[in-house]
Amino acid sequence: MARRLFNWIAAGVFACGALSGCGSEITNSPRALPETGEQNPATDIKNTPSGKNASGTTDGTNAPKTKTPAARGIEEQVAAIEQEVNSGNWDKAEEKLAALRELRGESLTDEERGKLQLVDNSLRDSRDASRLDERTKLLHAAKAAFQNGNWDESLKQIDAVAALAPSAEERETLNELRSSIDAAMKAQLRLASWIKMLGSSNAGEVKTAQTQLLEEPEAALPLVRQAIDSHDPVTTRNGLEFLRKLRKPEIVLPIMVSVLEDPAQQASWEIAAKEIARQNHPGTGTQILELALTSSLPDQRLAATNALASIIDPPQVTALSLMPSLFRDGSELAATISACMHSVVIHHQHDLLEWRSQSEAISDSQTQQLNQLSERLKTLQALPADQQGTIDAARQLAIALRMITPEPISGVQILDATLTDAAVKPAALLDGVWNSIDPTTMWWTPVIQNGFVVLDLGSSKTVTGVRIWNFNESGAGYRGWKDVEIYVSDTQTALRPVARGNLLPAPGVAEPLDYSQVIEVNFAKGRYVKLACMEYLAQSSHAGLTEIQILGY
Repeated sequence: MARRLFNWIAAGVFACGALSGCGSEITNSPRALPETGEQNPATDIKNTPSGKNASGTTDGTNAPKTKTPAARGIEEQVAAIEQEVNSGNWDKAEEKLAALRELRGESLTDEERGKLQLVDNSLRDSRDASRLDERTKLLHAAKAAFQNGNWDESLKQIDAVAALAPSAEERETLNELRSSIDAAMKAQLRLASWIKMLGSSNAGEVKTAQTQLLEEPEAALPLVRQAIDSHDPVTTRNGLEFLRKLRKPEIVLPIMVSVLEDPAQQASWEIAAKEIARQNHPGTGTQILELALTSSLPDQRLAATNALASIIDPPQVTALSLMPSLFRDGSELAATISACMHSVVIHHQHDLLEWRSQSEAISDSQTQQLNQLSERLKTLQALPADQQGTIDAARQLAIALRMITPEPISGVQILDATLTDAAVKPAALLDGVWNSIDPTTMWWTPVIQNGFVVLDLGSSKTVTGVRIWNFNESGAGYRGWKDVEIYVSDTQTALRPVARGNLLPAPGVAEPLDYSQVIEVNFAKGRYVKLACMEYLAQSSHAGLTEIQILGY
C-alpha cells in the first residue's frame, strides 16, 4: 500500500514537471509579428535547435547582415520626403516627416533618428532659401513700383514680403519704403495745383509748374501719369516734356509708348514719337516696329514709323519687315524709307547679298523685292521736286546700301582753323592736290596744340562722309593726324560730334597711289563741318593734313 502511494506521488510530480516544461516553451517562443513585419528583438538564439540562429548559421556574429522590412520601409519613406523637399512641397514633406516620427515613436534607432534629422534640416534650409529668394523678388518689385509711381502695387508687395518672415534688415527696408510712400502721398496734396497748371497754354506757367514738380519727382510722377491719361493734348504734351526732364528713361519710356499706342491719344502721337526718340535709350524697338506693321490707323503707323527712324534700337528685322511698304506709294513712304535706312546703318546691313543669304529669314516675295530694290530707289529719286522728302530718303537708302557712291560737295570754303605760321594756308586743304610732297599744298600746325579746321558748305547739306589725305611730307609721313573727330551743325556755335575715325600715315613720297581714307558720317545735316585732331601720329615739331573732301549732297 505504501509503495503504491509512493508511485502515485512520483507520477504526479512527473506530470507537474512535464506541464511546467510545456509552459516554459510557450514563454520562450517567438511572439507574433505585428503587421509591419517587425520581429521580436528579444528572440533568443540559444533556444533554437542545435544552437543555430534564424538564418541557419551556427554563429550569430558572423551571420550575413540583411535589412529588415522595417529598415527598408523607413528608407523608402525618407526618400519620399526628400522628393517632396526637392519639389518644393515643404508642407507635405513636413506632414510626412511628423507622421513617420509618430508612427515609429520610441522604436526609432539612433541611426534612423539621425537620418530624419538630416531630412528635417534639409527641409528647413530649402524653405528658408526659397522664402529669401521670394522676399528679394517681392522687395525689388515693391521698389520698382514705387519708382514708377504705382504706390498701391508697392504696398501690396510690401505686405507680401512682411508675410514671409523677413529679416531685421528687410523689415527696416520695408518701413523706409512705407515712409517714403506716405511722404509722397502727402506731397501730392501740395502738387495738385501745379499738375493742374500743366494744362495751361501759357509757356511761363507750364515752365513754373514743371520746375515745381521736378523738386518732388517721386510724388509728381503718378500725378503726371494721371494727367496724361486725361487725353487732353496740351496736358499730354507738357506732361511728356516733364517726363523727358526727369532723365529717367527706363521709367518714362513705357508711359511715352503707351501714349503712342493709345487710339484716344491721336493728337499726341507725333509728340510722343519725338519724345521717345529723344530719350536715346533702348527698350522700345520691338513694340514700335509691331505698331508700325499692325496698326489699322494710318496716322498711328506714320508716327510709329517716324519713331522707328530715330530710336537707338530698331530691331534687326526692321528693314526686311518694312520691305513690302517700300513698294507702296503714299504718305508713309518717306518715313518707311528713312526707317529702313536707319536700321541698315545701325546694324551695318549695307550688303544686300548678305540679306539674300539669310534664306531661312527671307520669304520668296521679299527676295523678289530685294532684287527690284535698286530700280525702285532710282525711280523714287526721279520724282517731282514737290516730293523732296521721298527723294532724299531714297537717296540716303541707296547710299547706305552702296548703290550710290557719295560725291564731293562743291563750293566748300575754309571758315576757321588753328592759328599757325602765316605762310601756311588752310585753303591748301581744298586745292585738289593730294599726290605731292610740296609743303605749299598742305596745312599743318605745331603739335603743342590740337589742330582743327571748320568748313562752310554754303548751305545746309547732308554729310555722308569725309575723305582725308594725311600729311605727306617727304620721308615724314608720320607727321599727320592719328585720331580725328567730325562735327556737323547748321550753326557755328552748336557743332555736335557725328563721327570719329583713325588715320594711317601717308606714304611720304611723290605721286603715290591714292592713300585717302573715308570716315563715314550717318547722314548728318548741317552747313558747317569741323574736323578736330584728338591725337597726332607722333609728337614731332608739326603735323597736319594734305587734302579734305566733304562727301554728301
